[in-house]
Amino acid sequence: HYIYEYELASFVIMLALLLHIRSQRQVATRPLRFFLYFLVTALAEAGLNVVASVAINAGTSTPRLFIDGVNLTFFIVEALCRLFFFLYICALCGVHRKTSPIAFFTGVIPAILLLLFILSNPWTHFIYHLDSHNAYILGPYASVEFASYCYYLILTFAVAYYYRDRLQMRHIYIIAEFTLLSIIAVIIEYLYRPLLLTSSVNALVLLNIYGAMQDPKIYQEMVTGFGNWRAFSMRIMQLIR
Repeated sequence: HYIYEYELASFVIMLALLLHIRSQRQVATRPLRFFLYFLVTALAEAGLNVVASVAINAGTSTPRLFIDGVNLTFFIVEALCRLFFFLYICALCGVHRKTSPIAFFTGVIPAILLLLFILSNPWTHFIYHLDSHNAYILGPYASVEFASYCYYLILTFAVAYYYRDRLQMRHIYIIAEFTLLSIIAVIIEYLYRPLLLTSSVNALVLLNIYGAMQDPKIYQEMVTGFGNWRAFSMRIMQLIR
C-alpha cells in the first residue's frame, strides 16, 4: 500500500509554480528553457506516481495493462527529469556539446542507455513486474534505477563544482541541497518502498531555483556590479524577439 500524499502535495505545488511562470512575461533564455523542461517532467513524474500508486493500491480492480502503461511512462519521465536537471545546470554554467563535449555527453549518453533499458522492461521485467494480484514486484536489476538516480546527482554536483566560478553561491548551495536530500530520499524509499518522497525534493528545489532566478544579482558581475554573460544573453534574446 503506497503512501502517496507527499507526491500529491508536491504535484499541487509544482502545478501552481508552472501556472505562475506561464502568467509572467520572461525571456526564454537557455537556462529558463531547461528549467521549464525540468519542472514539467517533475510535475508529470509526481502525477504519474500518484496515479500508479492509486491503481496498485486498488489491486485487481485496476486493469493490469493500465498499471503497466502508467508505470512504464513514469520511469521514462523520471529518467528525463534527471536529464533535464543536469542540462539546466549545464546551461546555467554555460556548458554545451561544442564547448564541453565530455561534460555534456557524460549526461546525455547514459540517459539514452537508461531509456532503452526502461523500454525493454515489458519483455525482460528487469525493473519490475506485477503478480497475479497486481502487486508491484521489484525486478532483478531494479537497483539500476537507484544507481542511475545517484549517478546523475553526483554528476550534476561535479559539473556545478567544476564550473563554480560561473555560478552564484546560492545556486551551489541549492545544488548541494538537492544532491543531499535526493540521496536521503532515495535511500529511504529503497529501504521502505511504500513511502514516496522524491517529488517532494523536486518541488522544494524547484521553488528554491525559481526564487534564485528572480534575484537580480545573478545578472551582475560580483566584483564590478556590471551585467554578466547572463545579462548579455538575455539582452540579445530581447533584441532578437
